[in-house]
Order: sequence, then C-alpha cells, then structure tokens
Amino acid sequence: HTALDNPAGYGPALTLGGGEITLQDQVIAYGTLAANGVMRGQEIVVTPVDPGERTLEPIALLKVVDADGEVLYQFEQPVERRVVASEFTSLVTSILSNGKNQCITYGACYALAMPDGRPSAAKTGTSEPYEDSRKIGETWTLGYTPYLVGGAWIGNADNQPMVDISSAGASTTVWKSFMVFASEYLELPASPFFDDPSVVEREVCWPSGRLPTDICPQINRYTSLYASAVLPQDDDDLPDFEDSWWQVVGIDSRTGLLATDQTPASFVTEEVRLVLPEDEIEEWKGLEAWAAQQGILSLLAPSEEVSTEPHPVQIVSPRPEEKIAGRYVVLGRAASLDFTRFTLEWGRGLEPDSWIKVHSSARPMISGSLGIWDTMLVPNGVYTLRVLLEDQKLGVRQYQVAVEVDNGDTSVEEDIAPVVQLTSPIEGSLVKGDLEVRGTAGSALPKSIVVEVGVGLSPTEWTSIGSHEESVLNNRLALWDTTVVDDGIYTIRVTVTDEIFGAAQATVYVVVRNDES
Repeated sequence: HTALDNPAGYGPALTLGGGEITLQDQVIAYGTLAANGVMRGQEIVVTPVDPGERTLEPIALLKVVDADGEVLYQFEQPVERRVVASEFTSLVTSILSNGKNQCITYGACYALAMPDGRPSAAKTGTSEPYEDSRKIGETWTLGYTPYLVGGAWIGNADNQPMVDISSAGASTTVWKSFMVFASEYLELPASPFFDDPSVVEREVCWPSGRLPTDICPQINRYTSLYASAVLPQDDDDLPDFEDSWWQVVGIDSRTGLLATDQTPASFVTEEVRLVLPEDEIEEWKGLEAWAAQQGILSLLAPSEEVSTEPHPVQIVSPRPEEKIAGRYVVLGRAASLDFTRFTLEWGRGLEPDSWIKVHSSARPMISGSLGIWDTMLVPNGVYTLRVLLEDQKLGVRQYQVAVEVDNGDTSVEEDIAPVVQLTSPIEGSLVKGDLEVRGTAGSALPKSIVVEVGVGLSPTEWTSIGSHEESVLNNRLALWDTTVVDDGIYTIRVTVTDEIFGAAQATVYVVVRNDES
C-alpha cells in the first residue's frame, strides 16, 4: 500500500512527478533498487491492501518486553519478495551512480557523489508550482549504497515557497551528511554495486538507441547496456530491434531536397540521412536547432521533394556531356538567402578523388560567370565540373556536370595538374592515438603541400599537422596525435598548391574515440 491511491488515476505526467507521494514511500522504493529488486519488510497487518499494491512495510519494532522483562515480541527474519528482476534494477543503478550523467543537469560531473568516494546512486527533484522561476515548493534527494538507503526532504509545512534554493545545494547536502555519518556509524563497507551478469553491453545506433544496421554511420555508434531478456533471441526477432532511422535516400544535388521521378539521374545522389519518425517530430518546433547543436543539421533528411524557389546553385553552361575547349567561361547561378561563398572546381573522370579550384568568391552570382577554366592545360578526356555553394542555414549545396575536353591536336599529352589521393584513413573510420595520414600529393611544379585538421564535417578553422615541399607518392603525409583533442568528428584536409593550377584538395572525415577499448 502506498500514497499513490488517487481514485481519478494518473496520466503521463506521473513520470515527471505529477503525483504526490510520501518520503517514506520513495525511500522504500529506492531500497528495492539497492537490494537488486528484492523488497524486504513485514506483511502489512492493518490497512487493507488492494490488488497490485505493496504488501510489505518497513520493520519498525525489533523487540517488545514487558515490565518483568518477558519478551512479548521478537523480530526474527524479514519477509523477502522479489518485485522486479535484478537486471532491470542494475540498469537503473548504473544510470543513477554514473557521475558523468550529472554533468549537464547539475553543471558539474559527479555532483551527487558522496564525499568519501563511497559507491552511491542518487536522484534529486523539486516541485515548482509557482510562476516565479526563483521559487520552488520543495526539494528532494533520494539515494542509496548497497547497504543503506536514505531520503531528504526540505520544504515549508504551510506550503509557502522557498526562494533561490536548489536540490543540489540543500537536500543533497543533508542527504550526503546523513549517508556518510550512518555508513561510518554502522561500519558499512564501501562495496561496489552488484554487477548483474544478465546486463550486457551492445553496440547501438544514435539517436534511436536500437541495434545498428550496416548503414548506421560509425560516428553515431556507441555502446549501451541492455537487459539480456529484452534482446532478440533469434534472427527472426532481429528486425524489430534494428535501427530504421538512418536510411539511404535519393537527394537532388541541385537543391538539397528529395529527388523525384523527374530529377535527372546525373543529379541524384544516394546519401545516408537521418529520417526521424513522423510521430516523433510532428509537434517538434526545435528540431533544426537540436540538429544544429548535435552537428547533424546537414544529415537530416529533407522533408520536401520540390521547391518553388530557384535552385541556389546551377551550371547552365556547359551542358552535361558537352564537348568544350580552350578558355571556357562557366555560366550559372550561385546565390541563396544566407550565402557565404561559392567555389568552382574540376576533377578527373566521372568520380574525382580530388578537386582543383578554378575560382572562389564571397559574392553571390545570381546569373553569369562562375569562373573561367583553361582546358588547354589538361589532356583531352572526361572531366567533372562542380560548383559548391556554402550557406549558413542550408549547409553545402552543389551542382556538377560531366564534360569532355577536346582541344584537338593542340591538347597537352601529359597531365601536369596536381594530384591528391588519400588512401588512409578510410572515410568515417574510428581512430585513436597516433594516426597516419597516407596517400599521394604533388604536382609538376609544387609550391607547398599542407595537411590540416578541423573540427566537424564542415570546419571553419584548421590546424596544420604536417607539410611538405616536394611531392609525396603513396607514403605518409602526416602523423596526427588524436589524444590531444576531444573525442568527436574531425575532417582531415590535404591541399597541394601548384604554381600554375593553384590549389587542389582532398578531404576525409574520421571519428576520434580515444576512450575506445
């Protein structure tokens, strides 16, 4: 039997503290967590118990004797009743005892840890029924060690509000003082919590928390604890547990929107994007702000297929597969509301490994010349032209066309343009410690070769990690010590600057996880 007996029932708000409960009932519940799912006490003998309610209560009397010293009652042994499997209580304990989980909420990691370093699990709470955010109704802290459970409540008996008081500064201090004193007074050992063997570690995919499929990006994989009882027991059950939020979708590279049946095949790119369930985001007003904070705004799947707005970036001339020659003026558009910069580049073949810059500008081009490409400097053959547009909100948009350079007999026979090809690390790989950046970088007339690293998928600042004055052929380009940076996503960029062609670049992103075992 508990104080949770509202005849009107409880709604979803109960999970946020939308029901009144006594300190004693809370401490009893936390005691069950401390005892790995076993409730201990004595049978309730006075109050009628409804089906489903608690049937045990704390033991208050250990011994009763009369005036003659005769023992009228002697407590012998508590009644034990398992109310929840220990693997589930172990999961709760792992959350409440992990100080890293308190970093954001309390502004400091391990904010609820006991001052003597004793393993403990704790949770705070407040009631805030007042419009003034500085006022609270009451503050709680409840927690336990493997041998002791305690709770602290601070509030006014007449329900008057308290001002400028938080759980971490008030009830937590009382709770910690009691737990340390009682543990020392009762000579309780500082033992670790029970490590249930039925709790297993599995790799999961962020943000769904489900088991990863092959297309779940490495940057979004992490390990999590599971109760083995809820995991799939055979292959037939596996699809119900696998992530479905990361999907391969067709993107129209001209607009960044979903490709349609009307999108020319040359402009359809198959990309892995985050497709959140509609019921998850139906009323989510801050989705884009959240995605930007997480660094995945450019990875959200677009919700639109067509747009009435003009393409922000487009090459009008040359047309796909057109033959071009000489100094060719590339015409098109590169403009958007939150425009930052556009860059015209070319690469060898239909799927270039690296790109050589023709022209870059911080001024938008609504319609006109995007740059002049001197095709007399390259051998006859197939090349790809592309325009990259950078926008503060849209991210990167691109438009590319494959063309054939044909300068006839006047064409140069030898390709002297700079080359950048990265062979290691592999795109999206997990790395730690000393990382070798290997590949080929050079040109006929190199001025410099620089290897840099930046934070995120689209860095705004770069740090040099290596440089060369001569070409490097399939060898080490740089050695990067990842232990000097925080875990996260980083982009490695290799730039070859040539006296004739200017800059050629290739990039690869990696995920630094120095704490991986």
